[in-house]
Amino acid sequence: MSATDGSGQKNLSNSGNGVGDYDPAFSPGGARVAYVSNGVQASNSQGDREVYVMSALDGSGKKNLTNDAGYDYNPDWGVQGM
Repeated sequence: MSATDGSGQKNLSNSGNGVGDYDPAFSPGGARVAYVSNGVQASNSQGDREVYVMSALDGSGKKNLTNDAGYDYNPDWGVQGM
């Protein structure tokens, strides 16, 4: 959405019924966003917590980065000096 007036809102992470998306972390340039998602979906058949990344502009390019049986959370871009 627009940072100046809140117009143009778009839901980027509506993955479907029973799927929760949370803990967004924007990349340093703001082009991508990493987030946590849980619930059964095509990229997460176990439904456990996984870290994903997608375009912050339009939600395209969603990718499950962790895709394991672990409890994945708190995405961070690892930027030094902030």
